[in-house]
Amino acid sequence: MGKTPHLNFKHTIFGEVEDQASRDVVDAIGSTPTAPGDKPLSDVVIESVLIESRD
Repeated sequence: MGKTPHLNFKHTIFGEVEDQASRDVVDAIGSTPTAPGDKPLSDVVIESVLIESRD
């Protein structure tokens, strides 16, 4: 995945990719075929989210 400076100050970051398994998921989502307008040809669904505290 490349840099996206056009998104700066326009969207909220809600997570961080910390390990290779997570990077693999991001790469898989990023390589999803898209139609015009960058809309995925098939739905991309986040099935679960883990929220951890950084105490």
